[in-house]
Amino acid sequence: MEVLKKTLLVTCAIAATFIVANLRYKDDHSKPVAPEGPLSAEEQHNQEKHTKAAPKPKPIPPIGSKDAKVVIETFVQAGNSCHGSSIELMERIGKAAPNRIRVEFLDTNTQDGKTAIEDAGISCDAGVTINGKKEFDIRYKGKPVNFSFHGPIGMDVSLDYFRAALEQELRDRYGDTLTEKEQKSLAAVWKDAPSIIAEEGGHDSLSPEAQGGKGKAPGDAMGDKERSEFDKSLEGILGAEKKSKPPSAEKPKSAKPAGA
Repeated sequence: MEVLKKTLLVTCAIAATFIVANLRYKDDHSKPVAPEGPLSAEEQHNQEKHTKAAPKPKPIPPIGSKDAKVVIETFVQAGNSCHGSSIELMERIGKAAPNRIRVEFLDTNTQDGKTAIEDAGISCDAGVTINGKKEFDIRYKGKPVNFSFHGPIGMDVSLDYFRAALEQELRDRYGDTLTEKEQKSLAAVWKDAPSIIAEEGGHDSLSPEAQGGKGKAPGDAMGDKERSEFDKSLEGILGAEKKSKPPSAEKPKSAKPAGA
């Protein structure tokens, strides 16, 4: 009986403590939070100084006629040196045939640019679409190829694929009516394009084969050729490490005493 009384007393004490603590919590959190006071003169000065010092992205002007039937939307970050080569390449393409091709730049540093690249279905800070499309069926070296634009040209997508898709759109919209001057100007761009993109860290050749094209799965950073070279290099490194390791030291056997 005494044990039961003690148990009831302890239970009541715990319950009372919980109720009091709960009431205090509600009382503390039901009080309105006082609004923060105005910024001091020093705080206002520092805030204005920081706002002025923050670099604002400069919009990149479009190139080409508004009446052009082929529009390349180029997603880049204005002011990002890593995207400078992509901008240069697209500017040269637009200038090569401005009456046929219009190049528009969308800055993914801005909210409009972020929304646009998300709507395009490109999960990267850089990429392109041609006439609003990111997926293309082309013929490359006589074979059908399906691919999607994702990331900078020459890094995630080969330059050859981009060129084939663009030329396909030009044929679909204009047939064979490009002037000799336009054809020569575009040919000069394609000739210089590998060196332009290589400055940004792309592949030297930028063809699908140079990027390990055969057997390259979507999203795989290595193709068969690259993976084979990587595996050989790794085997060489591991082999060199094994050779350089000293033999495991064995405990010297204790000499038996003479006459034992």
